[in-house]
Amino acid sequence: MNQRAIAIHEASHAVVGICLGRSGLLKYISIVATQDTKGGCHWDVLRGKCPPDEQGQEIGICCAGPVGQVLYAPDSLGEYSSKFQETIFQPDEVLEEAGCAGWASTDLNQFIAMRRKRWPLDMFTEVEAPLKELLRRSSVEGAILELAHCLESLREIDGAAAEQIIKRHLSPHDYVGKAYLA
Repeated sequence: MNQRAIAIHEASHAVVGICLGRSGLLKYISIVATQDTKGGCHWDVLRGKCPPDEQGQEIGICCAGPVGQVLYAPDSLGEYSSKFQETIFQPDEVLEEAGCAGWASTDLNQFIAMRRKRWPLDMFTEVEAPLKELLRRSSVEGAILELAHCLESLREIDGAAAEQIIKRHLSPHDYVGKAYLA
């Protein structure tokens, strides 16, 4: 997968996270792969059990990478793109059949893990339409593409610097808060 697609994927996680209320919590974003990780968008939040009022936010941030990649770098996904162009909220068998989908495979595995924790499928499908609407806003798209451009050059960006880039593009109505996907 090319660096541009990876950068768009990670930038989408970050921008949606800021829109959904995680301002000030972004630690760093990286497109540098190591033995342990493929990079990623890292937040200063506790791992583990997600409070019920933050489940929509958590799903939205997790889904933002693959959905942003489908919207802004569809050629990078190959067969994954054709299977999930309309929706990434398929039944578990379809997700598992798609197998490793490049950079998005970590997110797909996380979706499957959330479902196995008995997060209902309708919670995922109800997030899809408003998430896509948010990602298609021109100001949000501008933030994603600018952050992706910086990631391509720098390969890793500190959270505060990334938030400055994001905030230059977002308009006040883009800060929808965690209730947007509740």
